[in-house]
Amino acid sequence: MSVSGSVSEWIEGVKNQDSHAAHRLWNRFHRRLLRMTRRRMGRVSRCVVDENDVVSIAFHSFLQRVGQGQFPNLTNRSQLWRLLTTITDRKIVNNVRKNATIKRGYGRVYGESMFDRQDQSESFLMTATASELPPSVVIAMAELINSLDDELRQILLLRQQGYTNEEIATILNRSVTTVERRVRMLRARWERELTR
Repeated sequence: MSVSGSVSEWIEGVKNQDSHAAHRLWNRFHRRLLRMTRRRMGRVSRCVVDENDVVSIAFHSFLQRVGQGQFPNLTNRSQLWRLLTTITDRKIVNNVRKNATIKRGYGRVYGESMFDRQDQSESFLMTATASELPPSVVIAMAELINSLDDELRQILLLRQQGYTNEEIATILNRSVTTVERRVRMLRARWERELTR
């Protein structure tokens, strides 16, 4: 068992299946990996897998692969960091791809409140009331939200949260052109609602 603070010795310990060395590497790199992963995940949905999960999965993969002898030339901290970031980046990409598949709802995993139209209307109503809009506008807004299909409602909510059309396209697994068309449709419906 390695007792010194040398990352190089811990790497050798991990190659020899030393769980104490693995634990020390985890303690040494886990927070740094977490910060990096949080930045790189950006606005990726964390409903299914968050940055903590990604870092744990990536580190487990690293330990498993080292145990299988896949990285015989790995000897120092800078090589280890590059390897850990590469594995973690790939886990992020794989997670995004996996959650964007048909059986996972094309990446559209929402909290329970997303399925309650009443909650959405109330959220918009609270925002609208807080901004001191006239009551007739608030009512028109609530009626519009309740009349939208799921995708239009999601686009509206994401726009309210400050997402760009490009970000919404990524989240919904749609083309930017489709999102832009749907946003134009929302605007047209809103203008019709206001001129009633």
